[in-house]
Amino acid sequence: MKKTLEQAALLAVLLVLAGCAGNEPAEPKWEEHLYRTVVYNSGEDESDAKYLEIAQRSQKLLSLLEEKTGAFVMDAYNYQTVDDEGTPLYTMNTPEVPIEIAPAGMSIQVSREYFKWNPIETEDGLELEKQLVLDDLTLNLLVPNQYRDMEQEILAAWRKYFYFEKVEAENNYNEMAGREERLDITEDQLTVNENPNPPAMLGRIE
Repeated sequence: MKKTLEQAALLAVLLVLAGCAGNEPAEPKWEEHLYRTVVYNSGEDESDAKYLEIAQRSQKLLSLLEEKTGAFVMDAYNYQTVDDEGTPLYTMNTPEVPIEIAPAGMSIQVSREYFKWNPIETEDGLELEKQLVLDDLTLNLLVPNQYRDMEQEILAAWRKYFYFEKVEAENNYNEMAGREERLDITEDQLTVNENPNPPAMLGRIE
């Protein structure tokens, strides 16, 4: 939960804007309507309760942007630079599975709208959006087919990550904020829906 605001500066939101000027529209550029949100601590109220409130409001805002504007959200936290040389954060981590497929490695998280702008061909040839499981207890995971022999290790690593982000982090912040509500969810109640994809599609930002 705490990463919500820290990652906000790295969330890319693509807004679909209608209309154009002039009789001869200019060649569209992919980055034309791409911008990043910048959220920082104003120092006015640094309490855990206020931090949690802002984080939850931010999540609702992003959902509204998707619903009302067709925006997509990308969490590229692992790609933030850690020095002046542009070294990405994931190079500093030591995951249990290959860095290319680890939660703390060369991975990104995107919302469903992302695939409307960046179609992905799945191994079985079926439309990706129809294979996504859209419920609160499911993490949809796209993995290059070359790592199929590591399926169990990948699922275990991402299930552990999903449980921490979904349950442990939120419960910890509720406790620190003095709130009584807790998520009573066990790890085996969470589902990781795995779909194999071409190698170039996992965690690559060109």
